[in-house]
Amino acid sequence: MGEMRNPRTIEFDKFEEFRRSINPRWKIYVDTCSLYSAMENGCSFWDRFIPALQENDCRFVITVGTFEEIKKHKRGADARKAKTASDLEQVLYHFSRNQMNLMVTVGSQGEFHDQAIQAKIRSRALGYNQVYITNDLANAWDVYNSIRNSQSVNRGLKRLLIYRISKKGELVRHEQLKYLSELNQKQIGEFFALWHERKHREASEFLEDLTDFRAPATKRKQPSFKTAKRLEESEPLDRGTEGIAFNEPIVQSIINPDYEMPTTGARLKAIRGDKVVEIELGKRIARGGEGLIYSVKSDAGKDENYLAKVYKKTKLYKSTEGAAETMLKINYIVGSGFSKQPLRNASGDLGQHVRFPLYVLVNEDDEFVGYLMGKADGIPLAKLIADGAVESEFRRLYPNLTKMDLIDICLGFLRAVDELHRKEIIVGDMNANNILVDTQTNEVYLIDADSYQYGDRFPCNVGVEKYTSPEFLKTHDTRFRTKQNELFVVARILCEVLMMVDNPYNSTIAQDPLDDMRNGRFRYTFEFLNQDGARQSNREAPAEDLEIRWGQLTRAIKNAFGNTFHKDGKYWKPGERRSASTWMRYLEEYKAEIKSSITSQDGIVSNDVFPTQRRKWITHVTCRVCGEAGEQEPSEFNAVIYPKIDSSDLRDVARNYHLECYCRENGLVDIECVTCGAYMGVGKPEREDGKDYICQTCWEKVECSNCKNTFARWMLDDSGCCRRCAGEVRVQCIECKREIPKWLHDRNGGKCDDCRIGVPTYCAHCNAYIGKRKPRNDGKEQYCEECWKPAKCVRCEWDNHGRAKKWMFDSRGLCRRCAAKVPTGVAFQEKVQSAGAKDISKATKPEKKSFFERLFGW
Repeated sequence: MGEMRNPRTIEFDKFEEFRRSINPRWKIYVDTCSLYSAMENGCSFWDRFIPALQENDCRFVITVGTFEEIKKHKRGADARKAKTASDLEQVLYHFSRNQMNLMVTVGSQGEFHDQAIQAKIRSRALGYNQVYITNDLANAWDVYNSIRNSQSVNRGLKRLLIYRISKKGELVRHEQLKYLSELNQKQIGEFFALWHERKHREASEFLEDLTDFRAPATKRKQPSFKTAKRLEESEPLDRGTEGIAFNEPIVQSIINPDYEMPTTGARLKAIRGDKVVEIELGKRIARGGEGLIYSVKSDAGKDENYLAKVYKKTKLYKSTEGAAETMLKINYIVGSGFSKQPLRNASGDLGQHVRFPLYVLVNEDDEFVGYLMGKADGIPLAKLIADGAVESEFRRLYPNLTKMDLIDICLGFLRAVDELHRKEIIVGDMNANNILVDTQTNEVYLIDADSYQYGDRFPCNVGVEKYTSPEFLKTHDTRFRTKQNELFVVARILCEVLMMVDNPYNSTIAQDPLDDMRNGRFRYTFEFLNQDGARQSNREAPAEDLEIRWGQLTRAIKNAFGNTFHKDGKYWKPGERRSASTWMRYLEEYKAEIKSSITSQDGIVSNDVFPTQRRKWITHVTCRVCGEAGEQEPSEFNAVIYPKIDSSDLRDVARNYHLECYCRENGLVDIECVTCGAYMGVGKPEREDGKDYICQTCWEKVECSNCKNTFARWMLDDSGCCRRCAGEVRVQCIECKREIPKWLHDRNGGKCDDCRIGVPTYCAHCNAYIGKRKPRNDGKEQYCEECWKPAKCVRCEWDNHGRAKKWMFDSRGLCRRCAAKVPTGVAFQEKVQSAGAKDISKATKPEKKSFFERLFGW
């Protein structure tokens, strides 16, 4: 079920919002179609727009293409449009000629004006707050959709207000935009196909059928309404007389295939046992996957503390058993009285936290249509999490919300889940949209209880893909879920709330979070016991702000999340996942730590939803070197020492050494970046891997000033060129006199890499001195320039097609094959001398024999 809200029945003027929002740094764009709308007869747009700009010292932007289009319309055959274009041209020239300083023109001739404005808006989304006034819904959607997609990867986007000009000259919102974002590409294409054909009513109905969008409604005659009995939710349910067995339906009618779905104003009967009351459907306030949600009116016309869920026709007629099976399930829930059963782990009833069906709804023909449930005030948990994507927006909407409030929300959610699991009820379709939160009281309400799995009689056949345990990820069929299946989703929702992320598998290197979840690639740092019982550590840290939030959690919570979400974790497979009661214990411990930190004001644990510093870990130390005792923070070691100490060893180090004593004991010295000379802390004089010390600043990505490709800053020379672009400039090494690239010369102080860190090296073939060379990591031998010259075998003249080198032959100039055949020693030398040959190839050439000599030995 979606977010509960009132339908939009009138269009609200946003001129006051526009006037209060803008300031001189805002960028305001007006496209051509809106300018034409502002020129309509009786339109008061300019009378309000110009004073708002003057009051806030702002200017609006149009494109050069606007004037080109005006001129084209002036020459057109349509006299009315030509007159409007002429009037508009005079207005725009008035702004430019009278030095009012209210209008700016951008773009170039021949450039399509809509594309020019949209490109400006996208390029300035991170730097400026912007207003886009357009009466073209397609243009508004292009801008809105592109900025919305950018928001998933770019945090800190500025505000973007999109308006259109009504016939009365008012600024109103494009209400369709936020609902179009719920559709897929095919559905969006179908909507705009109707819209461009000017079938606006059909397009609105199409959008209304798929989303919660509500087009401006026409007045309808309200039906007469008899005095109905007032519903009392607090009325006790007498299970002895009003209890309903799940196999004895209240309504025995046969569903009519011509059944029409009740709408606003329809009168229905609410039944619970022998009690029958009459109600009227009020406004439609939400749309779910299975039905619509309406408010309920009494005889006085006031909303009751109830909501009505009316099932869609497709839900009741998807199969011949659809209506009967759904009706049986609702009868069972109503008759069982789950809402009145007390909580074991808190005060109150289960119905205070879970909105169960309380009454069965039927129409005047006694046809089952839905049920009545208690009203729940609050926002969907999904909205709270989505607002957390932008810190500034979250703090504006929820200024008083703290980490302890988030923990209380999680605890309320866990209490309800724990009680449901005790009663063998599985939520099944558990997701952040089916959980409502009151941010003022931290109360939590679980809704859509009609889709829950009750025992082994009624399964849950629906679900959201990303809120599904890996073993149920492929399908939501009629298989019965278990508590262990659902506890994976419980852990996911807890992680989203505590971390303020829409997906625990999101990270800086994640390409497909859903695929990561399917394969158990969890990228946060934690320690876990794998399936074999061996302790391991995960080292794939997320972005820095999320790493800080992760570091604020307790060790028990982090390890529980990691073991649940990682494929090698102990809780990855069903069977050992943490129960709701165990999670409650972890969160109570976390809450106690925050309270203790607030009371002592030590700043160890932050109560901020978006902490800026990592948790402080205070450890008692007795130094092995100096013998002094005291307290210190282990994180101080990794704030100074490079590279960082492994987390599994960090606490032992902090308990046994002071920071200064540890550095002195291990021979650590001050280290600097070889590129910029920045101080990096303390470390070994030489890195174990032989690489240079390079600071974080020099690892930042920058563009080459020549080719515009992106490189780490240390890879560029002083002029900002990359190695490839600067490779054409070569200078001599001051030691070996070899020519090297200038960037390498500048980085190494005039030396090549071999002379800077190399050792004396000799040719492996002729033993000639080569010079200083870096030891090869692949273990291969090094040769001098003479031995790298082309050569061939002196006997068989093999040269490997010109690729053979001198070091490939032995000291006699023979290849390996000939060297194995030609004898060595004194006898060989005498044979060479007796032959009087000057070339070894002649002395060793085999004697020619005839065919018969070779065949018969003749």
